[in-house]
Amino acid sequence: MSARNPGMPLDLEWVSKVRVNTQAVLKRAQQIQGRNKNKKQWQAAWLLRAVTCIDLTTLAGDDTPGNVHRLCMKATQPVRYDLLKSMDMQDKGVTTAAVCVYPSRVADAVKSLKAANSSLPVASVATGFPAGQTSLKTRLEEVRMAVEDGAMEIDIVINRTLALTGQWEAMYEEVCQFREACGETHMKSILAIGELGTYTNVYKASLVAMMAGSDFIKTSTGKESVNATYPVAIVMVRAIRDYFLKTGHKVGFKPAGGIRTAKESLVWLTLMKEELGDEWLSPHLFRLGASSLLADIERQVHTHTHTHTHTHSFQHTSHDVTDLVLRVERLGTVGHHNGLVCLLVMTFNLIHVSVLLITTGSYLNDLPVILFHLPFLLPVSLFFFFSFSPPDLPSRDWLLRSLSPDAHGLKPRLPFPK
Repeated sequence: MSARNPGMPLDLEWVSKVRVNTQAVLKRAQQIQGRNKNKKQWQAAWLLRAVTCIDLTTLAGDDTPGNVHRLCMKATQPVRYDLLKSMDMQDKGVTTAAVCVYPSRVADAVKSLKAANSSLPVASVATGFPAGQTSLKTRLEEVRMAVEDGAMEIDIVINRTLALTGQWEAMYEEVCQFREACGETHMKSILAIGELGTYTNVYKASLVAMMAGSDFIKTSTGKESVNATYPVAIVMVRAIRDYFLKTGHKVGFKPAGGIRTAKESLVWLTLMKEELGDEWLSPHLFRLGASSLLADIERQVHTHTHTHTHTHSFQHTSHDVTDLVLRVERLGTVGHHNGLVCLLVMTFNLIHVSVLLITTGSYLNDLPVILFHLPFLLPVSLFFFFSFSPPDLPSRDWLLRSLSPDAHGLKPRLPFPK
């Protein structure tokens, strides 16, 4: 994570003057979603960046040491090796940002990661997660227990009652005590925005949490009916920006709850880039709280890298078919009695092309690619059909033009960026 946020004395005057323009927030959120137009050849790289910002999470009542162990192993190798190798990223140490568990499972997570020789941090929810309705003494003890068991990050929940009733000083004092209990461990403050009522309350709670020393502010527990939404994120990141401009201290942002698709993760990255800049695109200042997001990201990475592989296959196949035409042109001058030889050459080359296509992946994955190449093989078949009827013989130039990608309005994709 980044340098700690030392906090500041509570500035009630600043808090009391806060007003949020709801219509402007909604309009800005729509603009952000419309700007998620990353070029196809760059999307796999953006998705890998999203992977490195994920807090891979399990917060279920049936969590066991075995479940936590599997979570940790997935966090240390979140993307299949063959996919990383296809992007020349197999030796770049791609992992998630952290694993996030309940306090009672922290020791299990630390043990699993240590056995895997991984320095990945363990984050723990605490302070009566998710409702935060236990006594202050109990909540503080829970923080201390998680830290003692090896948690390097603590996700606390604020007392929503204090925020809803405008008791900002009491909320500030509680969060300060949580920060003290964390010691050197980084602290994220969960606002549970779905229970704060208004955007103004969200902004005020964000400010107070940062003034009390939160290193991150987080949207939700994932247990509320409303979790991470783009309008709420706009409000929170604007609070982060204002706090930074006033104090010079950088605070991170973590949306959590309901983030399930790769497309959504790209919107979140776009939002951070647009609102806070490139520095907030790293796991030091940006996290995605999710349990099921990673699976969809991996599927999308596979799609992008597999498409890139097929592009090269297309280029090689075009060269093979063109070479076939040249060989047949030489054979075509020997006369009608060599027709059988020409047919054998055609059969051999078509088999060669088919094997090349099939070996680029599974049969199902390559079926669209095989169908895609049929228009290029058809002129070759016609060539042989008419090869010994001189008036109907198509010229070599016509065949080469028909085999060109440009003749079909096709352009090979740009190579994946390294």
